[in-house]
Amino acid sequence: MMSTIKIVLFTCISIFLYGCFALHQGQYNSSTAISSANFKIIGQVKGMGRVYYFLGIGGLGNNGLLSQARNNIFENYSLPQGVCLANETVDYKTVFFFLYFEKTAIITADVVDFNVPSSLKMSDLIKPKSKFTINSFVIGDSVSFSYKNVIRKGRVTNINPSFNSIDVIFKSLTGQEKTIKLDIKRILNK
Repeated sequence: MMSTIKIVLFTCISIFLYGCFALHQGQYNSSTAISSANFKIIGQVKGMGRVYYFLGIGGLGNNGLLSQARNNIFENYSLPQGVCLANETVDYKTVFFFLYFEKTAIITADVVDFNVPSSLKMSDLIKPKSKFTINSFVIGDSVSFSYKNVIRKGRVTNINPSFNSIDVIFKSLTGQEKTIKLDIKRILNK
């Protein structure tokens, strides 16, 4: 009886531990031709996108992993004219933990300045953080934000302090009212 319990316990622990692992893979891309000496690499940027799955359900957001990662780069860095990204690498990490798994995409790229000679530094490209905090908003406030590359105006309908986001109602181009959850970093004006 005691040996049966030990075998069952050992089997359950083994299955649980063997059900937890991580996979890594990556790829290298370069779409910018940097063949002559008319450029300067001034630094490196990184962006990350992540989705979560439980029992195979998840990842139902509008943006894919790479889109999230690229958006993360452009939320944090501005590239003036003559500056671009090159030598992009994409790393994927998938973590499995029994019935749950998460997939992460990390894009890393060199920042190339074609304005030679130039005194541009990486610190010049970092966008300032949002001037708003979650306490800056009250329900009913009018806000401006970018949605599908169009600046929209809307009204705050809910405040989500735990997610550092607000719900905004606005009229779509077809005149229908829509509600969207926005991270406060996406708010342009209040």
